[in-house]
Amino acid sequence: MRKMDNPKRLTESAVKNHHWGHLAVEACLGLLIAVIHLVSLRGASIAVLLLFGFPMLYAITYLHRSSDKGARRIAFAFLLFIVVGGLIAPVPSIFPKMMQFDPALPPHADRMLSWYCIVYFMFILCVVPLYIFTTCLLKHQRGEPAKLSAPTCALGLAAVGLMGSSMPFLLGAMLGFWKLEP
Repeated sequence: MRKMDNPKRLTESAVKNHHWGHLAVEACLGLLIAVIHLVSLRGASIAVLLLFGFPMLYAITYLHRSSDKGARRIAFAFLLFIVVGGLIAPVPSIFPKMMQFDPALPPHADRMLSWYCIVYFMFILCVVPLYIFTTCLLKHQRGEPAKLSAPTCALGLAAVGLMGSSMPFLLGAMLGFWKLEP
């Protein structure tokens, strides 16, 4: 019997995909409500679509089984952090001095968009580049073809290291623990 013909395995896979799909929907709904508030306040723009729509859709597409296991995990973590934001947003006593996205927004929507921006910047500046450069460098070490050259990966990891070393200070400032002054 082939692996895919096993009914138990198919059921486990379907359950896992259902949970991931549910997570994606939860992440999207909380953020969608906040984005609707933003669009009603500022009007629709390509910037809103690029910042709030594209990364979410990209992460959702990486949840599929055909994606690399590491990419699926990163997409899952990104969506999970967005869901956490949906839980944190209505409770102003958690991170009471969190940065404001737009003071004209309702507090819940403002906190949700602020949380999303924090998660987005953390992933786009540290998590995703770290994964890409490390994966390519490991492929080079195993003698497999990689999308990036070894020197590019080494320089990229150095840049990620610099960004990563400043990330705790930036996150602390965005979450309202302290202020960054120029």
